[in-house]
Amino acid sequence: MKLLLLIPILLVSIATSARQASTLERAFITLDSIADNYDNLLAERLKDIEQHKKSINNSDISEYLIIARSYIGVNMDSAFHYASICYERAIAADSIALAYRAQIARAGILSTTHKYIDAEDIFKSIDLNTLDDSTRVIYYITISDLYLDYMLLTAENDSHNKFTDQSITALSAVESLSPEGSPTRRLARAQIDYLTGNYTIAVGELIDLLDYFVDNKITYSRISNMIALYYKNNPAKRDEYIYYLTIAASNELLGMSTRPIGLAKLAKEAYNDGYIDNAAKYIKIAQKVIKNSDTFIFGNELFNVSTQINEAIEAQYKHYNTISNVCIIILICTVIALIIILIVKQRRTRSHIEGNKVLNDSVATRELYINQLLNICSSMVEGMEDFSRMAGRKLKAGQAMDLYDMIESGKFLQEQLERFFVVFDAAILRIFPNFQAELNQMFQPDKQITSVGIDKLNPEQRIVAFMRLGVTESHRIAKFLGLSLNTVYTYRNRTKSRAIDRENFENDIRNIGKNTYS
Repeated sequence: MKLLLLIPILLVSIATSARQASTLERAFITLDSIADNYDNLLAERLKDIEQHKKSINNSDISEYLIIARSYIGVNMDSAFHYASICYERAIAADSIALAYRAQIARAGILSTTHKYIDAEDIFKSIDLNTLDDSTRVIYYITISDLYLDYMLLTAENDSHNKFTDQSITALSAVESLSPEGSPTRRLARAQIDYLTGNYTIAVGELIDLLDYFVDNKITYSRISNMIALYYKNNPAKRDEYIYYLTIAASNELLGMSTRPIGLAKLAKEAYNDGYIDNAAKYIKIAQKVIKNSDTFIFGNELFNVSTQINEAIEAQYKHYNTISNVCIIILICTVIALIIILIVKQRRTRSHIEGNKVLNDSVATRELYINQLLNICSSMVEGMEDFSRMAGRKLKAGQAMDLYDMIESGKFLQEQLERFFVVFDAAILRIFPNFQAELNQMFQPDKQITSVGIDKLNPEQRIVAFMRLGVTESHRIAKFLGLSLNTVYTYRNRTKSRAIDRENFENDIRNIGKNTYS
């Protein structure tokens, strides 16, 4: 009976775990999509700002403050510039409330870009007694957000405790000035509870408040980061920790945050879990955000994680280089063995009557094959040497991310393929001088292949060349030529469709060049 009672509990537990896994997976898919599209998001934001600037109504001074806020996280100099224009024009128009709001925005921008003394001077210059309640709320929210971010970035130390105390002071003011039951007041109270150690009550309220701030990406990400911090030290809640870091990171990017705290922490977790590619992607975008917002304090916090990831990429490169060298050696040995087998087979099938002549021709053919093989191998080795020297220079210069981009983009592989094609084409046309002419003889007169050069083959001709060398498997040809399997199938079928004798086409290919050595 007890066992029967446990079954529903187990089923509920399994279903809950599956839902959590599915939710986390969706969160990662969303983040990766946003991360991959970050440059486009940035470009769209700039485009929207430019359109807004063209349609600005000079009689409405507050438009300048809207533009200033739009520039935050995109171009901090422009953000400060437009906030300053708003301040100056508001003063000239005797619009004191708007002038104070512009001043608060300027102070927030300066503090973000590590100009703390200037920011503090502006905050001190504001006479709180002259502000209306809504402007005072903005004043204290700006300060509390600033200190909350610093608190989330620092470890448990004197600075962390100082930022916590300053956050509580500012949040208490926000709570007292906000309407009873409003999301702003509830958020301030939840954050105070969190900072004073009432975690269970605070996190429950913060989770409930997320829906109210879904359109405010920066606040949404800050709440998510606080929830994630709560789950961080509980191994049984690691999925929740990673989930809230992930949605925090997504909203940081969507909101053009100046401090991508969730993204950097997620990069560190990905690195610790061995997902180096993901860690590198997140750190790279976090560094872009830092560059745009000139967030000095965050740059320091990020440095150690970035260094660790760069070192991991360097280790991956060394591993990749070792594997590549081993593959080259195996490839050389395989080709040499294949050539030897072909030569032995050729010698055994020669007529005894033509013994001496065949022997001489075999030696000449063997020397030609080996000479062209060495040319191919030499080109590949030179390519690896060039890449090793280039990688060494970039790693020495601290440009591991550039090296990673080059490998990830496939640029290096494409360069080596082009180098290989040059040497391979020359080798084929040296071994089989009449290769192109003999191939065209197999085709219908109106479907012959036009040569792309006296010493160059096109992709279809290269595929035929590999078939002539005995490499008939499409997947192997695709690997050699850097093509997809479907592309190789398409080329093979198209080439065969040109043939006069389709039934014996592949056998005819194997006979290309035989008259040269007969």
